[in-house]
Order: sequence, then C-alpha cells, then structure tokens
Amino acid sequence: MNTKSKIFFRRKPINWSDRGIDSWIADIASACKFASDNPARNYNQLIAAYSEPGRIYFSLAARSRAASCAPEERLKIDSQLFRARVLIENSMIKAISSDSEPFHELIFKRGFFGYSIKQGVSVRFPLSTCKPTSKCGGGCYAHDGRDKHLSSIARGVFNYLAVLQFENLNLSKVSPTNLQAFYNQIDKAISYAKIDAKNSELNGFSRRPRIRLSHVGELAAIPEVSNWLAQKIFERSDGEVDSIMYTRHPNASRLDAKLMIVNFTVESDLDKRRRFAPKGAHLVASSWGGHAYESVTVNFLEHHGRINFRMTGDGPICPVTVNHELTPTCDLAKCSRCFSNKR
Repeated sequence: MNTKSKIFFRRKPINWSDRGIDSWIADIASACKFASDNPARNYNQLIAAYSEPGRIYFSLAARSRAASCAPEERLKIDSQLFRARVLIENSMIKAISSDSEPFHELIFKRGFFGYSIKQGVSVRFPLSTCKPTSKCGGGCYAHDGRDKHLSSIARGVFNYLAVLQFENLNLSKVSPTNLQAFYNQIDKAISYAKIDAKNSELNGFSRRPRIRLSHVGELAAIPEVSNWLAQKIFERSDGEVDSIMYTRHPNASRLDAKLMIVNFTVESDLDKRRRFAPKGAHLVASSWGGHAYESVTVNFLEHHGRINFRMTGDGPICPVTVNHELTPTCDLAKCSRCFSNKR
C-alpha cells in the first residue's frame, strides 16, 4: 500500500474571498458527512474521498500563512482553521472506525512514529484532541507546510485509533499480534532516536536521545496511555531514551513527570491553565505578541512563517524562534532547555 502516492490532490486552490468563510466551512462539513457516510476501503480511496474538503482547508491555511495576507484577512481565516481541520479529522475517525480492517497495517504496524530533521522522532496526533486557546487554534503550526496535507492529517487519525486500543490499559483485549507490532514500532523509534542523537554529537552537540510524544495534536488528552507509552520507551531503551511531551491540555495534570519531560505551555503569567501543569513540569510560553515572560523555562516567539514581533521582556527565548532560517532545529541551535531533567 503506497501511502506516498497521493500526498495531496494538486487542484486549483480556492479563492476564499469569493464567498464568506462560513460558506467554505459549510462545504467542508457537507463533503465530510458524505465521506463518512460512504467509508473508503483503502488508503487512496480515503484520500480521494477527502480531496475536496482537504483542498478547501489547505487553501485557507496557505492563504493565512502568505506574506501578502492582510492582518484582518488572516484573523478571519485563523478563526475558522481549527474548526475546518477538526471537521476533516472527526469525519475520518468515524469513517475508518466503521471498518478499520483495510487500514489495519497503517494503524498498528507502521507509521505511528514519524522521523524528520525538524522534529526528530515524534508522534503525530489529530488536532481534535486539543483544547485550543483563541490564539493557538488558528496559529498552530499544524496549519503550516506539510502538516496541512491530507496525508499528515490521516496519519494523526491512524495514530489516534491505535492509541484508543490501549485507552483503558487492558492489554488482554489487544491481540498479541497487534501488541507485538506496536512494540516493534517503539523499538524502531528508539533506534532512530539514538541515531538522531549520535548525528547531533557528530555535528558538535551532545545530548540524550529523545522521542517527542505528539508534536501535533494532544497525546496528553489520553494521559494513562501517555504514561504507559513513556514507561515502555524507558524500559525498552534501558533508560537511554527520554520521552518529551509538549502540551497545554487540562488532562496534563494526570501525566507522570517522572516518566517523561513535560513542557506545559501557557500564554501569560496570569494564564489560569497553569494549574493543569503536573508537578515537575517545565512551564513554557507561547509569546504571540513577542513578550518574553521570566517565570517560564523558555518563550517561543511567533515563527513557522508567521510575523515576528519585536521582543519585549527579559525572559529566556527559544533560539530557534529568534532566527528560524539560521537555526531551524534545536540541535543546530545547540539548545536543550525543553529537554532537561532539571526543573
């Protein structure tokens, strides 16, 4: 099954200003309902079924990220991007759940962990697991680059369906074949994490191997499975590989920060969600307006093609977000602030 054959149906993008944003979102909802009511029987059929809502969402996200997009125009689009993405994800979940057998291999045997220069070894999850703020819903980098392609959206859905099999940690209900296949994926991810760390060392920056538990979406929404997965990574790597969790989800309070390094994201010193950070977590900040808070481990300035504001405040800044073109990765920036066990 070739999952790369149709990354995105290259059709003419929409001109969103021809109609109101609500009209385009209604089109996505209508197409998604038809697709979930008529489930696909293989991967290529799945991508074809969602090509039209995917085209609309992709076009909206691309326009929002365009340098020529006026601030008021971007604001209108961003207000609906999360909704557009979640309509597609939830419809895919419903469609595949009705008959998951054709997608068994994609759910259990391969693809749970992704590998990239930017993220290293990581897990992709659907945005439907998020509890977004008014700013991060449309500003999320899940709407950037390749993350907005249908193949990426589908991968997050497959991973979500895999995790649901372990939701109550009653492994006796998971077939031995599926369980072993999932363990094999963990072992492969551990190997890649070690290779990634070795490559960093060869380039002059020594650090521990790590796996990011959901760089898109919220694996923390299912904390018991997150804790179980982090424990398995620790055990099967003989304690050599760290699990890293970025989250702003309320369920983060049930994460075990002894099993993983938790980076809990806030948006100000007064952010009420701080109460959800588990004991031992790093507090990190999304500095949407360019203000750096001193009370957090690190501040992330706007980046990923967004407008960078002039920095204010004296808090520590993520060097990748200061100059993303010069240092697009943590390793190139020689930074481990988010990955240190020291709180």
